[in-house]
Amino acid sequence: MLPLLPASALAAALAVAPFSPDSFHLMKVREVYPGSDAAPNAQYVMLQMYAAGQNLVSGKQLRVFNSSGTMIATFTFAANMPVSLDQTTILIATPEAQTFFAPGGPLTADLMMTPMLPALGGKVCFHDPGGFGDVDCVAWGGYTGPPAGVGTPFNAPVGLVKGSAIRRRLDICNSPTVLDGCDDSEDSASDFRAVVPAPRNNPGVNGVVPPSTCGNGVVQSLEQCDDNNTAGGDGCSATCTRETAAFAATALAVDAAASGTSDGNGVFEKGETVGMAPSWRNAASAALPLSGRLSSLTGPAGGTYAITDGVASYGTVAAGSTASCGSDCYWVLANADVRPATHWDATGAEVVSSDGFKNWSLHIGESFVDVAKTNPFYRFIEVLLHRGITSGCNANSYCPTLSTTRESMAVFVLVAKEGAGYTPPACAPPNTFDDVPETSGFCRFIEELARRGVAGGCAQGLYCPTAAVTREQMAVFVLRTLDPTLNPPACAPPNTFDDVPETSGFCRWIEELARRNVVQGCSATNYCPASPVTREQMGVFLGVTFGLTLYGL
Repeated sequence: MLPLLPASALAAALAVAPFSPDSFHLMKVREVYPGSDAAPNAQYVMLQMYAAGQNLVSGKQLRVFNSSGTMIATFTFAANMPVSLDQTTILIATPEAQTFFAPGGPLTADLMMTPMLPALGGKVCFHDPGGFGDVDCVAWGGYTGPPAGVGTPFNAPVGLVKGSAIRRRLDICNSPTVLDGCDDSEDSASDFRAVVPAPRNNPGVNGVVPPSTCGNGVVQSLEQCDDNNTAGGDGCSATCTRETAAFAATALAVDAAASGTSDGNGVFEKGETVGMAPSWRNAASAALPLSGRLSSLTGPAGGTYAITDGVASYGTVAAGSTASCGSDCYWVLANADVRPATHWDATGAEVVSSDGFKNWSLHIGESFVDVAKTNPFYRFIEVLLHRGITSGCNANSYCPTLSTTRESMAVFVLVAKEGAGYTPPACAPPNTFDDVPETSGFCRFIEELARRGVAGGCAQGLYCPTAAVTREQMAVFVLRTLDPTLNPPACAPPNTFDDVPETSGFCRWIEELARRNVVQGCSATNYCPASPVTREQMGVFLGVTFGLTLYGL
């Protein structure tokens, strides 16, 4: 009888040579390369064994998927690999990659592929169609398909960058220089890094990156640009890479004009296919061409989202200038049988040609059942919801014609000024106003208005929290919150409104609102100063005074 191995020796032996009856499945995707600006079709995917004997790949496949998770290409091994040593690689490459990485002669691929890698967003998998299924996968960019095995895509939403490969890390577990099975958290964003491409085929022949000379005006090898100089700040860096900060997002228009698929009311509504027109500023020192692509369009579960035109052109943008895509912009669609949430936003990820990006928030309108699209205050109300100023009066209603109370207004003006989520310090006695105890949910906001000198109360020691805000009071509320130092000039006849004489303490504030085009009055000549402000009117007061937008920054 042979002696039994000690447990420690048995464990060590298994660690060195794991049992692998399938002889192909102890394999990982090691590197993916999308080509370069000089050679865009020189693409490859490299696999690597993490145990010996994993060379029986005949009939196995490399599968390529687009950003939505639809398979777009399959490349099948016709034979097994000759070399089966632990850490051996297998190169799947295009004919252009074979030539590009071997200036002195072809680098022979172990399996030929066509240039099918979707750089903006996609996934590749080493796959066994015979029953094992996906052995290993990696996803990148705007990939929105099934997340199993890939987790968060690498470099979302930009994806694979020309001239740069993505390579699996070896330092997740055990030796930092050896591929192990545990060097895989099934999260592409964590497991991969951007590197200089280094292809190697199964016989062990290494590819060679061809030489280049940055600054000679010719895009070569792995260069992303070459503007005939080695100065930075002009959109092309001193090392001939694109400067992602060359362009800065500035604004976004959505559904700005009616079409056969939308009504052009400036609000994206479910079932509409709407135009999406971003604007970008050229922050570089030279004029630069700019184009863009939508990497993904996503939103909460229950909705469906589609990009019907994912390419935009901005033309050549002068240094320091801002450009919109004009008539060559994106078109997007969102729909749902049941609205996923009262506040429903989609996200469109735009990647521009500098490799910069912006995740644009796309609010979906018709949020409240009691605010029709025909309501003249409709868009202003959607802005208040989207900016986190109010969520309505109940789950799906806004109560547009109800009066706005003084305690509610304290919250509205402060959040409009400071942004969604703003919370002043908690109240502690003694409080400023006798009728606003610290147990009130509005107390901290009312106290903050008092600290800022916006509100002095309705009488000595009182705030009158449940009283309606009048239109004349509203003028002070919004302007003083916007600028506590503001001191509008005194009124002098003729005044803008017949019912606001210069003797009114509110006159100069109302006149200032009119000068800023915030209000036009309640009729051609009157302001109706003592009338309560309804919740729908509040949308105009806040939106215009504080410059709130539905789309953009």
